[in-house]
Amino acid sequence: MNIRFLLLISFFAFIICGSSYSQIIVESKAKIQNVGFMLVNDQLVITYDLVNTKPGERFNISVKILTVTGKEIDAQAFSGDVNSDVSGGYKKKIIWDIEKDIAYIEDEIIVRVLAELQNPKIIKPTSKGTALLLSTLYPGWGSAKITRKNAHVLKGLLAYGCVAGAIVYNYKAYDNYEKYKNAFEVNESDKLFEDAENQYKLSEAFLYGAIAIWSLEYLNILLAKNRTRTTAGLNNNISIDYAYNKIANTPMVTLKIDF
Repeated sequence: MNIRFLLLISFFAFIICGSSYSQIIVESKAKIQNVGFMLVNDQLVITYDLVNTKPGERFNISVKILTVTGKEIDAQAFSGDVNSDVSGGYKKKIIWDIEKDIAYIEDEIIVRVLAELQNPKIIKPTSKGTALLLSTLYPGWGSAKITRKNAHVLKGLLAYGCVAGAIVYNYKAYDNYEKYKNAFEVNESDKLFEDAENQYKLSEAFLYGAIAIWSLEYLNILLAKNRTRTTAGLNNNISIDYAYNKIANTPMVTLKIDF
């Protein structure tokens, strides 16, 4: 087959996750990178790495061949790491047997490699009402459920630390105040009263700190985005286009950012 054309290969890595009402689809962080290609006789060999995958994730890898005008070529003769049940890893390879699908090309073509997550993790969403209740018991618990970020639970340690500090210093203030009332020496009574006053102020400070943490936690939950989604979304908005100008014998790389 005589192939005379400017070969333009654009590789797009999309992780597509569909979702339905009252479910949260945990988006995969997987992506395709280190894409390469070569034309060997009448076959186009595409290589790629499928990285940032989690154990057990499986992807459906598909390839689309289009002309520069946007017309899709009915390309079916693919083999290798393509179609269903592809796991993550390096040095993946797809082979397009060009001669089986088309007889002659003299125009630019675009090759798109897409990855669809077959087994996304699905969790039940936590309502804001439930999140508020959880955070009342333990600050940060509700935010962790809504945002899926476990770092929020550190708020609980800080909040209950403030509560403990308020109780301890309030007890110390009360104890010193009782000793002050029973003291006979002026110097001793003045010292006990001063200690009791300072400890009471510290107790109040810890108490207000705990109130502030709970209040900010409630506000964070009320302002949090609803993580349930009803439409499928694309995970990647940056793609690198690899091109080879066969006439000029020059490789080219362009960066595309979608806003």
